[in-house]
Amino acid sequence: MTGRRRCDSALVCAVVWVLAASAAGDVAFTASDVAVEFDFDDFRGAGFAPRPAPGALDSMAIIVTGLSDDAGSPMRFGDTRTGGDHARGTSTGGETIGGVYAFDVANGGTPDPALGVQPIAADFTPGRFLFRVRNDTGTAILAIVTSFRIYCRDDEGRSNRLLWEHSLDGVAFTGFAADSVVSPVGPDPSPTWVLARETSVAARFDPGIPPGAFYYFAFSSDDIAGSGSRDEFAIDDVRFVATIPQPATVGMVLLGALCLRTRGSRLRMDMAEDQGV
Repeated sequence: MTGRRRCDSALVCAVVWVLAASAAGDVAFTASDVAVEFDFDDFRGAGFAPRPAPGALDSMAIIVTGLSDDAGSPMRFGDTRTGGDHARGTSTGGETIGGVYAFDVANGGTPDPALGVQPIAADFTPGRFLFRVRNDTGTAILAIVTSFRIYCRDDEGRSNRLLWEHSLDGVAFTGFAADSVVSPVGPDPSPTWVLARETSVAARFDPGIPPGAFYYFAFSSDDIAGSGSRDEFAIDDVRFVATIPQPATVGMVLLGALCLRTRGSRLRMDMAEDQGV
């Protein structure tokens, strides 16, 4: 077994495995389990596949784009990528070869693997980690709260940005307020992994996300300033919590949210962010 996705709700808590070899299938909210979590504890940088081997990620739920090995053929959900840029293995940081790593962000403490990337000129500049969860609750999803942690290792001269955004079709993405982490220009003389942001963002949907439809959440990156090589990023503890029709619950989850109307669309998203570090 290699890594896990947790599904739980106020009444039900179940643990299911998604990074081990299993029948391919979409990761989904269900009627009894309205939360999905990716903790990457057993990720070993072994790539992506719809039936993932130990140490790999489920490509029905998570993919990466913007890598040079995919030139001319961007990765899609359900694809298999188990070598090269997509599978650089485990590391504590300080890499020079671009691609996806299982970075241990514990700085010598109890190992804490996270979904990481070493950007270079040909990889992840720009690039994107893309998550997808399907609505299998049998009813419309009225809101989703997403929480996550972002780590940065400032070991190089160039400044890079990692931002988060979401979508209902996987094509047109909408950002959130205070929606990015930017690494410093110039290297830290003693670089370590730093928790750059621990936060949650909320979105309300009117009309709701219908049964069978997907919700997409992305972490996107590109160069910002400076020159030379690029800092490393890692993402951990990504958790999606869906709200199905329970008006009182929706009000509690999204209390104080800001309202945004998408131009030319009936979709309304009320967004709120609780910033951490």
